[in-house]
Amino acid sequence: MNYSITPEIIRTLKTELAEGRYPAGSRFPSAYELADRFRITRGTASRAVDALVSAGFLERLVRGGGTRVLQEEPFPKGQIAFLGTVKANYSSEVLKGATDCALLKKYVITLLNPPPQYLQHYLDMFRSMPFRGILTMAYGPVRAPEGIPVIHINQEFPDSDTVCHAVNSDNYGGASRMMKKILEAGHREIAFFLTDVIGWNSGERNRAFTVLLREAGIPHWKERFFYGSNGEPRSAEYVLPQILERFPKVSAIVTENDNDALFMLSEIQLRGAALQKQIVVTGFGGLSHLSARMEFATVDQQLERLGQVAAEKLIQMIEDGPPEKPLRAKVETRLLNMECLRRFSGRPEKH
Repeated sequence: MNYSITPEIIRTLKTELAEGRYPAGSRFPSAYELADRFRITRGTASRAVDALVSAGFLERLVRGGGTRVLQEEPFPKGQIAFLGTVKANYSSEVLKGATDCALLKKYVITLLNPPPQYLQHYLDMFRSMPFRGILTMAYGPVRAPEGIPVIHINQEFPDSDTVCHAVNSDNYGGASRMMKKILEAGHREIAFFLTDVIGWNSGERNRAFTVLLREAGIPHWKERFFYGSNGEPRSAEYVLPQILERFPKVSAIVTENDNDALFMLSEIQLRGAALQKQIVVTGFGGLSHLSARMEFATVDQQLERLGQVAAEKLIQMIEDGPPEKPLRAKVETRLLNMECLRRFSGRPEKH
């Protein structure tokens, strides 16, 4: 009968090595001893030893000499590729969290930023590279060689997807709580400045905004969404006049990332104190230093934590194998600077 290696046995032996039960240089139990201890076949025990040799924990001595412990735990245990960019503060925060978590678990992360048109070419080359897993963000769905697990960060997939693993912030929950706070502050003349996705019905955060708008009975809600170009500071320059023309009494402009909030605030400031008093702006992201300095309410996606969870889940897949169902993990979001929502004409600030 062909027995497979039991993951629980591998984990147990790795834990014992890490705890120093088998010191470096000492003899490791034979396949016979392991078979007797775990009540498995000698062939299964031998394959477990082979796995520990391949992972760098043990080395085989000359024929008949058994195996010797190389070290309690090798460093690095493996390499992980991070497909993304650190041009934006957003992604650098995620990378920091992932790197910190990986180092604690004795893995190292290599940053790769190939041009999108050459992405698949580089992925195909991973067959001959030492990477044991991939973290990716901003590239869309990634197809890696078989046996290399991939976790997508801040990438939404439909429930019908049965392949892709993802770790996201709780964007729907964060957007829903933000919208409730906006409405509680008395805002009814609300507009949306969107650049990350096209369409009010695309993405979890925009779906949450829409649900709350409709529940609150805000009229002409579909007309309240205005669109710019992602990463283009001048988008706010031409979108703000559109908003003011359609909704001259607008008191809140909701954006879907902190950079867009900053661009819109800057454009409002250029138009004078009266408009600054009339309109509050909200963001969405994790650049808390920006929102505090510029005094706008935002949803904190806890970007470092997002990277930590993604790295943790990927390493678990590397060591224990992929889960039976696609991973869909969420990181809790927080609301910041909610007091800024009441700084508009006609309502006193709350202290």
